[in-house]
Amino acid sequence: MSSVAFSQPLQRAILRAIDTWSSARGQVAFPCIPQQFENYVRRFQLLFESLGRPFSPRELTQFANAYKQQLDRGARQGRNLLVTVNYEPGKPPHRGLVCRSSIVDLNREKASSEGVISLPCIPQARSLYEGRLAHVFSALGHPLEPKEVEQIGQKLEQKLRLGFEQSPYSRLIVRYARNPQAPREFLCGIEVLEQSIDDRARSLVGNDDRLLFGSAADAKVRDIAAKLQPEHGPVLDIGAGTGRNAIALARSGFAVDAVDLSAAFLERLSETARQESLSVNTIKGDILDPEWTPERDRYQWVVAASVLPHLKTVEQLGQVMSKLCESLRSPGQLLVNLFISKDDYEPDPLVLELAHVLDSFLVTRSQWEATIAPLPLQVVSDESVVDYEKNHLPPENWPPTPWFQNWATGRRLFPVEQGKPPTELRWILLQKP
Repeated sequence: MSSVAFSQPLQRAILRAIDTWSSARGQVAFPCIPQQFENYVRRFQLLFESLGRPFSPRELTQFANAYKQQLDRGARQGRNLLVTVNYEPGKPPHRGLVCRSSIVDLNREKASSEGVISLPCIPQARSLYEGRLAHVFSALGHPLEPKEVEQIGQKLEQKLRLGFEQSPYSRLIVRYARNPQAPREFLCGIEVLEQSIDDRARSLVGNDDRLLFGSAADAKVRDIAAKLQPEHGPVLDIGAGTGRNAIALARSGFAVDAVDLSAAFLERLSETARQESLSVNTIKGDILDPEWTPERDRYQWVVAASVLPHLKTVEQLGQVMSKLCESLRSPGQLLVNLFISKDDYEPDPLVLELAHVLDSFLVTRSQWEATIAPLPLQVVSDESVVDYEKNHLPPENWPPTPWFQNWATGRRLFPVEQGKPPTELRWILLQKP
């Protein structure tokens, strides 16, 4: 893993975040030999630790007792038997692996050790993944030779970079199984499962909007709208999604241009606007696309809520802020929210890649100030999103979604056990004179 310049508790939190967004399922088959009980249990401990789902003391005791009973039962039958353990992710809030064991008679059916691991595509995590896969094979009784470890590492490097460049939602899929032609060996395949942002949107669009985005407009958006006059010009809503803010603004009399790169979200937004005869113009566009830019000097107000957290680099941030600034008429206002690190914390490359994957792109305060310094913008306000929304939303609308508070406080990226994460989502209102 890349070198880290932050505390050990914070490092452990980052590893927990990676584990949270990883999953594994599979089967382990060992010969039914009671004398190997302690050896087998140690292997299972190593396996589940390598999969990011270590046993708790209570889980280990329960597993060991159940597994010993199966070994003893199989030994009494006195045949060519294996004890298999099938594991899969537990349902939330359980974070461990759910196990089911059974006895397999090899004279009547086949059984083998095999599995599938799904990991976020984070190139900086190559050495972490490489080490964990080596431990997986050791736990299954096939320690890797240095040459095999290097081959796996090279494949990981190639696929992780490919997936990371394709989409933050791409997954690295590792499949392994014993070689039927050489039972002492394992076959291992590593591939990328690509999911574009639009693909992800289409997979989510059938869900309840209240779970995806919340049912009410952002309190900050609502409060700014109350101070503006609809007749003074249209509003641009970047990253409008299914229209939580755009619809509320249109209901208040504003003409709204709603932009999103997901056709599925815009279809839902358009249908709502048609049903209520609202002035909402939907535009399919990507603010990062060099070929697409909003109309210059058109809008009295631009809203970009939960857009900047999806960026990847400070350079992209500069490009987006420049486009948004140019779209404003003078005078005009720009509202964005952005993760800004606290207490001079500077994220390393691993954290930055993980942040992109978890929709939590963050910058230091100095990077943010340097980004807006060349632009004709003045900061009007800069405040915590969580504090503002919690204090200004109706109680029945807080939190907006089950995941919102964890994400906006930075705990999705830094699930620290004690204290606060070194970043938080900030509402920043800017004025173009």
